[in-house]
Amino acid sequence: MNKRVCQGGSVISFVVIGVVLSALAVGAVFWVNNRGEGDVTGPLSFSEEAERDTEEATNQDDESNEAQQSEQANEERRQREAEAEKRQAEERAEAERQAEVARRAEETEAARRSAEQNQTQAPSSPQSTGALPQSGPSDILAHAVISLALLGAVVVYARSFTPRA
Repeated sequence: MNKRVCQGGSVISFVVIGVVLSALAVGAVFWVNNRGEGDVTGPLSFSEEAERDTEEATNQDDESNEAQQSEQANEERRQREAEAEKRQAEERAEAERQAEVARRAEETEAARRSAEQNQTQAPSSPQSTGALPQSGPSDILAHAVISLALLGAVVVYARSFTPRA
């Protein structure tokens, strides 16, 4: 009695299940890391809340006078800083404009020199463009790993259709 057993598992189902399980694992790690970052203070009793409110009220009165004085000082300081930043920005803009003018003058001079040199060279000289850029060992290794993974998936998929005795 020769019985053919054909288990036609889909590679896509394996990939989808793997992605879902990976996402669940990442989500669990994220949840565990962020679980302890909440509010760690417990609920306060009525007397503790009243005591805390009175302390805050007295602190606010003292702080309001200091806040007004410090706000005026801060405003004056901000105005001075804004004026200094404006002057610096104007100076930088002028320096950039001068640098741009100098760069353009150098570019035109270099273009003129190269045009003169091209006219004096022999027209029959071949111009080499240089070698193509080479990819590094990490690129080659990445391609090899991807190719092997694809080959492995194809082999597993093909073996799922082969008859087993």
